Amino acid sequence: MSDLGWFFEESDFAKAERLALELERANSRIVELERILDGLPQDAIDGGWTARGISAYAKQLESRVAELNAIIHTPESDEFLKGVAIEAEYQRQLHGIDATEARFDWVQYFWVTGYLLNKALAACKSGEGDGEKAKHHLTTTAALISNWHNVLTGKPAACVHSNSGKPVADLLTAQADS
Repeated sequence: MSDLGWFFEESDFAKAERLALELERANSRIVELERILDGLPQDAIDGGWTARGISAYAKQLESRVAELNAIIHTPESDEFLKGVAIEAEYQRQLHGIDATEARFDWVQYFWVTGYLLNKALAACKSGEGDGEKAKHHLTTTAALISNWHNVLTGKPAACVHSNSGKPVADLLTAQADS
């Protein structure tokens, strides 16, 4: 019992503890609801949101998703670093995020990087696409290296085992091991 035990009945302390616990739970719930409501239009929060309003908001979100998908599905070869960031995200979406132990297969990264650089070299030699193809292959290679870097830093990285360079990389790796 606290120092004020002489003044309050034991049931008053129990009641105060119960009320404090209820207040703590209510505050936690308020914080959770604020997090959920973050980003919603004030009209929705105020209860004035109609089915039409919900539909319009959903269309805005769908439009934004389409806009972002258009960005990552459009190769960028003139702005190199921008193109690398876009391509790295594209690779993660196309090949998936690798959370397995296979993501630590450094040889696979090495050979796929070499495979892509070889494609860039071939495009440079052939002049294919007036250099656009070569720039695209270089951007793709840099994005792969960016994903490799993500593995080393614990960030999400594209699966390097599900791309078209894998059969070539496997063949080259087998030849190098023999």
